[in-house]
Amino acid sequence: MILTIIVSAELMIALDYAMTSVGLPALGIDLRLQPDQLQWVLSSYSLTFGGLLIVGGYLSDLWGGRRCYVRGCLLFGAGALCCAVAPFYGLLLAGRCLQGLGGAILLPATLSLTASTFADGPERIKALGIIAVSGMAATAGGTIIAGFLVSTFGWRGPYPFAALLVFACAIFGALLLPRADGFAKKPGGLDPIAILLITLCSSLLVWSLSTIASKGLGSPPLILSAFAASLIMFGVFILLQRKAAIPLIPPGMLRKPKVIGGIVMSSLIAGSAACMIVLVSLTLQRSFGLTPIQVGYALAPFGITSVLLGIAMRRMSTLLARRVRRNMFAALCLNMGGLFMMSLVSGSASQYAYTVPIIMMSVGSVIGLALAMGEIYAGIEPDEKGIASALCYVARLLWSAIVVAFSIGAIGHIGAQDQRIPAEHFAGGFQIGAFCLIPGLLVLAMLFRTERAGAIAGDEADASFASGDAAT
Repeated sequence: MILTIIVSAELMIALDYAMTSVGLPALGIDLRLQPDQLQWVLSSYSLTFGGLLIVGGYLSDLWGGRRCYVRGCLLFGAGALCCAVAPFYGLLLAGRCLQGLGGAILLPATLSLTASTFADGPERIKALGIIAVSGMAATAGGTIIAGFLVSTFGWRGPYPFAALLVFACAIFGALLLPRADGFAKKPGGLDPIAILLITLCSSLLVWSLSTIASKGLGSPPLILSAFAASLIMFGVFILLQRKAAIPLIPPGMLRKPKVIGGIVMSSLIAGSAACMIVLVSLTLQRSFGLTPIQVGYALAPFGITSVLLGIAMRRMSTLLARRVRRNMFAALCLNMGGLFMMSLVSGSASQYAYTVPIIMMSVGSVIGLALAMGEIYAGIEPDEKGIASALCYVARLLWSAIVVAFSIGAIGHIGAQDQRIPAEHFAGGFQIGAFCLIPGLLVLAMLFRTERAGAIAGDEADASFASGDAAT
């Protein structure tokens, strides 16, 4: 029951983007908005969510996962209700920002609750796998659900649905989630300067990279200036954190190989999945003339395979936990192979040629994300799970934006919206997405070497200890 409550909230966050995107055309007509204003309906949520994720993770460790879960659900639901009744543009943006704030508090809490509730090993891998399945299924099927709600109830329809679900999650979470989740309470409270710096830094990074992803690598100087400013703020943040008595991000966390490896692997897997969804959507719409809802049906194998893996995760988790590194390597290879296969079938005359590589990437993404998150939680202290979850999700957002930007840049100019583009035009984008997974193979190779060196050192120490005992 606890896992169901956690997964339900995670599912709603994953569905939100798809439901808002499908309703944008009708929303623009109803409120008489310009294209730039429509973009901010999406960006206001992304900037608030991405900018406050690290703060939300810190609060999860400070206040406890259960309290942050309930408060995050209430904020997200309140924002959804604001959007549902918004008579003008300003209130709509305020509701989207409130949703972003709620999501930034809620998401780290769900993962830290999972890490503290389920023991390390097969049990935790199974739970994390089911959470990964819910995100993948929502990403793939969100367009279909959103299309039904928008066509039936209008663009406002998805928001009461979202509010009802998260308010139910808040009630059940307050009643059933463990009150004492085992996290140590951090003295000293919040550092406002550190929070301001990391929020501005994260927001500028998300905005600049997302804009590059949508407009290509030849973006205006303002975007490059925002990117440079975010790097400067991050440098100042690091300097201040070194002198802080209670740093926002524990300095020792990012020195642990399991944490670094897990964050890198999680980001690479998420980036490859985002690249696939964006490029397949573009290909099917611009080359085969499919509507967004038809694209959702074409991506349905991604979600269906994820659900089947979730059902099988009870048996698979024990096998996956035995050889974590090898299975992570296999997951990377599946995603890389899927993207390369898509580049090869891009010249095909059939839209169904993408089905097999989509299924391959679904398997690789679910297994890879579950194992990567398990590695992160196995390498940290109990009071660091919230901030570790937040760092992981920020890394996913940023890397996904980078991969999508480079993939779209490789495609080049694709002409007017109503102009048909040959499918082979998108092959280069799939290849770039596959090449972006190579750093993961290098990280895994380094981790293999580190583990082997540690094992050899341990054997030598045991042998030395045994010889010393024999001498005495």
